[in-house]
Amino acid sequence: MAVNFHMTVALTYAFLPRLVEARGRVVNVTSVCGIVALPANAAYSAAKAAVEAYSDALRIEMLPWGVNVVVVQPALMRTPVGLRFFDRYLFNYRAAEVQRRSLYGDAWTFLHARNGAERLAAEAADPQQTVDALMLALVEPRPSARYRPGQLV
Repeated sequence: MAVNFHMTVALTYAFLPRLVEARGRVVNVTSVCGIVALPANAAYSAAKAAVEAYSDALRIEMLPWGVNVVVVQPALMRTPVGLRFFDRYLFNYRAAEVQRRSLYGDAWTFLHARNGAERLAAEAADPQQTVDALMLALVEPRPSARYRPGQLV
């Protein structure tokens, strides 16, 4: 939460007087995980959901000053970090206490990780889609409130 939410809010408020003066624009990057949480990803998903809600509220608050607030909400992207999600998932599972691991069991966990990794590799989108969405969010004269590059899987 400290980096993915609190820092976003702090930086936005630090620049808000200048943004109001310039009738500028706030562009926040969230994640599909802010609306669909993945197993073992609760804290990240909660932070991204918080940025979604913050952006929606800020968008309304900034209407009188003509400041656009835009969210870019990438889905699963074919990046090294994204494609290693299930490697991290298994690492965290193996590092957990035996009592916690026993709730899920090795067979289910490893099957879930294998199937998830295969699906992720097959369905993750080209990260250029996120770059394109960011460019639209930054330069469109009348930007959408939300851009969703990639596909919700």
